[in-house]
Amino acid sequence: QHPGDFAHDYFGINRVEMNQSADFSGALGRPGWPDLHVNPNAGLGAALPSVSVIDPLPGTRVIYTYDSRTDNPAFEGRPAGVAFYNGRGKGIALTFPLYYLDTADTRALINRALVYFQDIETTPGDLNGDNRVTIIDILFLMAYLFHNGASPDDINQADVNQDCQVNMMDPLYLIAYKFRGGPAPSPGCVHRD
Repeated sequence: QHPGDFAHDYFGINRVEMNQSADFSGALGRPGWPDLHVNPNAGLGAALPSVSVIDPLPGTRVIYTYDSRTDNPAFEGRPAGVAFYNGRGKGIALTFPLYYLDTADTRALINRALVYFQDIETTPGDLNGDNRVTIIDILFLMAYLFHNGASPDDINQADVNQDCQVNMMDPLYLIAYKFRGGPAPSPGCVHRD
């Protein structure tokens, strides 16, 4: 994928790699997203063939990882679903079909996706979605930057100092705002055209 490709521009996908063997037994949801399992009675057995993994672009939030029936290290735990917000809209891309998943799991995924797509006015710096900026948001941002934590749904919410990048200056800006009377955060410009 490269700039100008639909998957690159609208879903934050850099590259896709397909596993041809019947090895996909489900997808493990990241925090807030339900785990998904292949329904063994849905026609293809307990594992699906031809399911891909994704190499996401920076700022793309991984919401699902590949659960390999054989624990194949080339696919196990790699991204298989992403959520992306680029300032123009939100998107979700999954590399697996919903038809062959457990019905209750599919319902849980659809309900979670509906919440994700709701147009809720957001507060700059609010990274956990509670409509306020707290120490939890600062810790979320620190975990994202330094401990391989979850990506914010909207990366521009994390660029609170509007320098068009998310780095150590952003949690420092939030700390100054919350505890030192600094200026209020503003939505960033990481993915603006």
